[in-house]
Amino acid sequence: MKNFTKHLTSFLLIITVLLLMQSNSFALVFPINHTLSGANENPPNASTGTGSIAGTFDNVSKVLSFNLTFSGLLGTTTAAHFHAPAGITTNSPVRIGFAGFPTGVSSGVYSNSYVLTAQQEAWLLSDSMYVNVHSNVFPGGEIRHQLLPDAPLPVELASFVSAVNGNEVTLNWTTLKEINNAGFDIERKLSVTSDWTKAGFVEGHGTVTGSNEYSFTETVSSGKYNYRLKQIDVNGNFEYFNLSNEVVVGIPESYSLSQNYPNPFNPSTKINYSIKEEGNVNITLYNIYGKEVAVILNENRTAGFYNLQFNSSGLSSGVYFYKIISGNFTDTKRMTLVK
Repeated sequence: MKNFTKHLTSFLLIITVLLLMQSNSFALVFPINHTLSGANENPPNASTGTGSIAGTFDNVSKVLSFNLTFSGLLGTTTAAHFHAPAGITTNSPVRIGFAGFPTGVSSGVYSNSYVLTAQQEAWLLSDSMYVNVHSNVFPGGEIRHQLLPDAPLPVELASFVSAVNGNEVTLNWTTLKEINNAGFDIERKLSVTSDWTKAGFVEGHGTVTGSNEYSFTETVSSGKYNYRLKQIDVNGNFEYFNLSNEVVVGIPESYSLSQNYPNPFNPSTKINYSIKEEGNVNITLYNIYGKEVAVILNENRTAGFYNLQFNSSGLSSGVYFYKIISGNFTDTKRMTLVK
């Protein structure tokens, strides 16, 4: 009965993957979370040691990332590997050796990532790959477990588009259905870099069969950006939806200074400004008597949209004025600090 259940789970996972791959081209991230023991070895052994493996597999990048922990082994470690192809009652050759795995210990932690071949991916998704920790007491393996990942719970996206107004970027997306959807992290990166940063979060609708519309707006500096949604389910599993186009925020046609936000504020506030030509930008803070109390910015800037965070450390509550000078442009705004 146990074997039948495992085979059925594997079959359903394969069918799910095929259907999802046909319905969209977005990355699916498969969570992996298993407990290793000697009882899972073939044949089972009497080890009281335990272990766990937690990670993800991305079906687009083909990257399998994982963290492996183990403790209480009867022997000391000699190696650890991914083996395939094999079910729970058979053994198979080493397919991926764990480079740098700690040896000569009975407890430890190991993390790594591997790009799987098409054959290795097929083994993984058909429950034909297992992780095995070997020791000097059990050379064939002291603790082990199959690597079958859980099925992803995707949100089906009907559209994902962007619009730009000055330096204001708006993302709009529509879902056709949602399953256990906790929400979306909005992630952004400059096109010339590879580092994604979180720009915000929009709460999801849980489990629904009808369509839902979402929107997110932010202001950014001039530049070229990529955006993606990180959809997160209630269990912490996630998948990515990439915006197909590059978002370009160009050069402003005029100078401007925005009202700070929030206002009143404590302890920090954001100030947006734009300059249409390269030059020095000076933003100075004054008290209600016209006395200079801080130079917020005094640097050369290329033409573009900018935003800065002003921290009020060292200032007392009250009304202040901040003034920008750049070329022939000057403007003044009022802000209120409440501590």
